[in-house]
Amino acid sequence: MKEKYDYLFKAVVIGDDGVGKSTLANYFSKPVIKGQRKAIGASFHVKIIELDHKDGLLKCKLQLWVLGGEGYEILRLPYYSGSLGAILMFDLTNSSSFEHLPKWIDEIREKLNVKIPIVLVGNKSDLISNRKVSQEDLENLLNDYSIPIYFEASAKNSLNVDNIIKELLKEIISVIETFDFDAFIKNAIYYDSKYTEEPKITYKICPNCGTKAYSKQHYCKVCRHKFN
Repeated sequence: MKEKYDYLFKAVVIGDDGVGKSTLANYFSKPVIKGQRKAIGASFHVKIIELDHKDGLLKCKLQLWVLGGEGYEILRLPYYSGSLGAILMFDLTNSSSFEHLPKWIDEIREKLNVKIPIVLVGNKSDLISNRKVSQEDLENLLNDYSIPIYFEASAKNSLNVDNIIKELLKEIISVIETFDFDAFIKNAIYYDSKYTEEPKITYKICPNCGTKAYSKQHYCKVCRHKFN
């Protein structure tokens, strides 16, 4: 029997290679519901998360896509489609990964929407003696790019991973409740159980990766799943 949930969201994990994106996502998806799926330039993880909300306990099904870094731009960009949030990661012990953050922020906001929630994560906090990013530089970046949510984490030791995921979900729900959804992002992967009427749509959702596809498509353009 399929587990019921209140919301379905898609989000991306992005940043330079080697900053710990896959390690974070692997921890997130255990125990796995449908399993981890890999595609060229990305990997796919899914899990249902329980979240405290003003309306009570919510069950949110989150599809988390880990996108490739440098050298994967052509392969990476299609996987942004439908995302309602982003986890942007850098390595606290690697100053270059921090210096590249403006490029990643611009890419996220260009491919999605300026209102897309971004949770910034400084990973490898367990290696604090090797830290290369100053607190001053970090605060300047958060202010310059209006990013209110920042965590320092150790994906290797699972430190703060649960908090990162839950904060991202809270921000996505907050944005949806605050802004007109259609104006927020038109091609979002999104489901709200409160709506009982069958929507009049001309697209379908790939059961494999959650990407939106037109009803006449025979294959998913992202994961190549064949529709019945």
